[in-house]
Amino acid sequence: ELRASAEMLEMAGEPSALAGVATVLAEVLYRQARFEEAEAWFERAKRAMQPEDVLGQADLRALQAKLVARNGRADEALRLSAEAVDLARRTDGLPFLGDYLLSRAEVLRLLGLDEAARPVLEEALAVYKRKGVVPSVERTRSLLVELAVVR
Repeated sequence: ELRASAEMLEMAGEPSALAGVATVLAEVLYRQARFEEAEAWFERAKRAMQPEDVLGQADLRALQAKLVARNGRADEALRLSAEAVDLARRTDGLPFLGDYLLSRAEVLRLLGLDEAARPVLEEALAVYKRKGVVPSVERTRSLLVELAVVR
């Protein structure tokens, strides 16, 4: 279980490993709509994250953006999600860029900015297609269809 692993890493004083596991756990809790727990694990991940871990920093910003968007803090959510995408653009990890674009689109939708989410989803789709990440292509297409229906 992720929680047990994270707690063990925390007790063992392994900040780098803890940061990664805690970030994944926080994201899983977020997706389960367990937002308070996600926030708590996000904070633990943030304390453990190394500043030079670019994708780890992007993970944190993407997750935090979704959490603060749910609290109506639009400017902060938009800034954080843009930072996550910008950090990913500095790496060669195209699938990660697609994930951060998907997170940004979710933030935009949480803030009621569905039309702004469309081009972000289209870019994520192009990234996933280029890398051949089939499950992400299908998920992103579904989100684009959902946006078309909401119109």
